[in-house]
Amino acid sequence: MPEQDVVVLSTVRDYVRRLPGDAFRVRRSIRGVSTTISQEEDAIRHLVIANTRDTVVFFTNRGKMYAIKGTSCPSSSQGARRAALEPDRRDARGESHAVVAIKSFDQSGYFIFVTRGGEVKKTAVKDYASCRAGGLIAMDLPPGDELVWVGYTPGGREISIVTEQGQSIRFKDELLRAASRHSGGVRGIKLEKKDYVVDANVVEPEGDLLLVSARGFGSACR
Repeated sequence: MPEQDVVVLSTVRDYVRRLPGDAFRVRRSIRGVSTTISQEEDAIRHLVIANTRDTVVFFTNRGKMYAIKGTSCPSSSQGARRAALEPDRRDARGESHAVVAIKSFDQSGYFIFVTRGGEVKKTAVKDYASCRAGGLIAMDLPPGDELVWVGYTPGGREISIVTEQGQSIRFKDELLRAASRHSGGVRGIKLEKKDYVVDANVVEPEGDLLLVSARGFGSACR
């Protein structure tokens, strides 16, 4: 398969589909873009820009990770659908809550993990080189906690965490000590009673932060 940019979609039921890189280019038509995700496959959960030579890594809410090559994702022209994660172990592994595309596990940089309970962890990408489609434990989670976000940083970037009650924190990834694959996290944000982390992201240097509430209200800040 030739090397080319693609859009990888994953659904709530953990099916994946690969679309051409220009599938979401600006169009004059108001009909939108067909993603070839049927109603039976439920709604789209993640959209990731990748390359056919990339490795696409899926992280579940229970701290496990799975990796497949971009070429293994079925294209939009293929009629058969393909499960991104092992369907016979769906109950044991949890739901896919994050998708990250990387060149390879040999590259430099880190995965940043953020849990619902406010813990964070930074681990070198190379530490997960043994990850395959069969899965691997990515983070040791405390009882009652779950993984809500995972991102990649080459180092020297900032991380933003946002909670359900509208609290946030922003810090440099250099403040996090690199931890082993088998370890848990450290406190990333102090939460009030009944509050919890809903999302996080790697801060774009010149970008804005767009917040959207459950009722559809939005707010942008730098």
